[in-house]
Amino acid sequence: MAEKIIEMSFTHRDIIKQLREYNFPDTPIAIISSVHLPLETNFFYSDKNYQAGTINNFEKPVSIWQIKNNTMDIWREITRTAAALGTEKTLFIGKGFAPYSPDGSQVHIITDHINVSGKNPLIGPNDEDFGTRFPDMTGLYDAELNSILKSCSEDAGPLCRETICLIPKNSLKLSKLEKQIIDLKNDIVISEDVFAGAISAKHMSLHSTGLLIDKTLSGHNFNKLLNNILKRI
Repeated sequence: MAEKIIEMSFTHRDIIKQLREYNFPDTPIAIISSVHLPLETNFFYSDKNYQAGTINNFEKPVSIWQIKNNTMDIWREITRTAAALGTEKTLFIGKGFAPYSPDGSQVHIITDHINVSGKNPLIGPNDEDFGTRFPDMTGLYDAELNSILKSCSEDAGPLCRETICLIPKNSLKLSKLEKQIIDLKNDIVISEDVFAGAISAKHMSLHSTGLLIDKTLSGHNFNKLLNNILKRI
């Protein structure tokens, strides 16, 4: 395993070539996150947008993709790169906040989303290498993976709930429509993370789901949760 970190920015096809040269292993499980992950990771690709590496001292081959520049396009390109390197199951992790959370939940498992942002990672010319022009989005967030996440969260201790993600145009300034949606549904969590990765994964027929993490979750509980997930996913 190479320790040298590549410090240049390429298209995902160029990144794949570079990682292959550095013996990046086939990794059927990937974690792609805009939240700092408290895991001991060997990063050996780095650019202004993200870092890529693998978990040290773990029995399963798992790739870690730590996002620095949190944009929709970055979520899409990382997902495609990870898929080209053998990923079959992907866990997306992002930041989110719940307008109504009477139980004080710290971990939100996404079961579906409502996208009123006008954004979609598949807008524009379609690349047939990744999937059909109009992919079926049924079961976008994998129910089997969600069941594992819920069990792992309960074992780890942090308060967890299944939720619907509202993707607003601007999470810092909600529109009248977005506020109306929140008033109609009390299981909403608001985030601009994760959705672009999930859509991109579904475009390639990959199994994936998403977690949104509240800022109150401690590093200790987060680490325990991640290790539980990695043992079972």
